[in-house]
Amino acid sequence: MSTVQRHAVTGAFGYCGKYIAQRLLDEQRDVITLTNSVSRANPFGDRITAHPFHFDQPRLLVESLIGVSVLYNTY
Repeated sequence: MSTVQRHAVTGAFGYCGKYIAQRLLDEQRDVITLTNSVSRANPFGDRITAHPFHFDQPRLLVESLIGVSVLYNTY
């Protein structure tokens, strides 16, 4: 039985984050991003779901990270 791990990359639409995200996608990983630019065009299309940073609302931040096994923090 295999389980797919979800990975979260902060700033996957920015310089460093986009390279991490692309590598994870190339490895067929499930990827989300936490970003302060949710309205920015998503260069990954529907392959990455964007969630807003909720540093000021910890409950919402936790909800965004449910199911995430690995967090890559580029912030």
